[in-house]
Amino acid sequence: MSAAPARPPAPHAPGAHDPAPLDPDALATAARAQLARNDVGTFVKPAERQYPHQWNWDAALVALGLSAHAPERARDEVRTLLRGAWSSGMVPHILYPHGASDYRPDPDAWRTAGRHPHGLPTSGLSQPPVLATCLRRMHDRAPDEQRPAWRAFLRETYPAVLAWHRWWHEARDPDRTGLACLVHPWESGSDDAPRFDAALAAVPPLATLPFARADRTHVAAAERPSDDDYARYLALVARYADLGWDDAAVVAHAPFRVEDPFLIAVLHRADADLAAIADLLGEPRDAIDGWRAATTAAYPQLWDPTQGRYAARDARTGRPLPHAGFAGLAALWGRLAPTSVADAFADDLRAADGRYRHPTVDPDAAPFQPRRYWRGPVWIVVNWMLADGFAAYGHDDVATRLRDDALALVARRGFFEHYDPGDGTPGGAAGFSWSAALTLDLLRSDGAPTPRAEA
Repeated sequence: MSAAPARPPAPHAPGAHDPAPLDPDALATAARAQLARNDVGTFVKPAERQYPHQWNWDAALVALGLSAHAPERARDEVRTLLRGAWSSGMVPHILYPHGASDYRPDPDAWRTAGRHPHGLPTSGLSQPPVLATCLRRMHDRAPDEQRPAWRAFLRETYPAVLAWHRWWHEARDPDRTGLACLVHPWESGSDDAPRFDAALAAVPPLATLPFARADRTHVAAAERPSDDDYARYLALVARYADLGWDDAAVVAHAPFRVEDPFLIAVLHRADADLAAIADLLGEPRDAIDGWRAATTAAYPQLWDPTQGRYAARDARTGRPLPHAGFAGLAALWGRLAPTSVADAFADDLRAADGRYRHPTVDPDAAPFQPRRYWRGPVWIVVNWMLADGFAAYGHDDVATRLRDDALALVARRGFFEHYDPGDGTPGGAAGFSWSAALTLDLLRSDGAPTPRAEA
């Protein structure tokens, strides 16, 4: 596939970016090479050293990046992921196809034997279900001669993806409110985001960690979640393992239960894409339409006028949680925001100071840390999603800025997990797969236009 024409990032402020224009062909070549380096055969690991197993939403984004130049390899990535699905339909957030490593938690820590597929250990949690959105995009962007293979693949994967969505809407929303909940910050994909702090503080931590923090072997401790956070994360895992990972018991007795505007928007968007796939395959979509109607009706409950954003809500207390950060804008990705709200979000971003957008936490918020994991840095996946969302509401200038900043960061700093929004310093894991994969998606110019939001 041809890359987009060369275009230097827009000069948002004097001296905001290095003057050298991007070379899209060289950048695409580098991104493909990074994915190849991380390919371990049955899956592409999320980073060169930090994450040796297969992660759920990483795999979907990797497949999207691979789809243009290696379509069969992209399909195999998804097949490996879906082989980890439980009989309940849940697709776990970590799969251990090659068994244990020096990564912690290791497979035994989850105590999921009897739940996970035979011979394929997994975690007991899930992650944001971006797969249906990626599958639809892979099909729609494929050349005509490849469409039959992609359509056959949609047919192959549809039952498992539908079952996973059903699990989210039933197991994690047993009262059918339209607002599926998280029972662990890891399920959000944005683990230590400040929007979870207040709810996580109510979880009694483990007295001592049962293992050494291997996640800080390859990444500076200052960029990773704290020991206190990890003690609470692992306390939740132990609690749910004690409950046998029974869905009803987990939700009923979860010490942490949060309605997250990001997860819910991702699921809602994925439901729309799954409905489009159902239409393509001639499958009924009544259940999907029902899920979408319920979320459309309920999502406005998450609006927090004090933050001017959609906020996470503690489902145990009914109270909104502060520091929504980027998750408060995820309604754009989900096409859940009224036009007036989208316009206000766009005006805020146009007026924002700073070199690179979009930080995961507002720089003027107390918890902001520009280089600590999800507490401030720019992530390529966030820019990718928000650019898509702003474009859907007609704010093409904002979308262009977010895309340009993302491409400037990977071109000048390399494929890292995240970046300091002030000076672009890379952080987290090096050789990060979805940063490479989404670079390829951002560079593509042959895809269908961004679906517009309804007025």
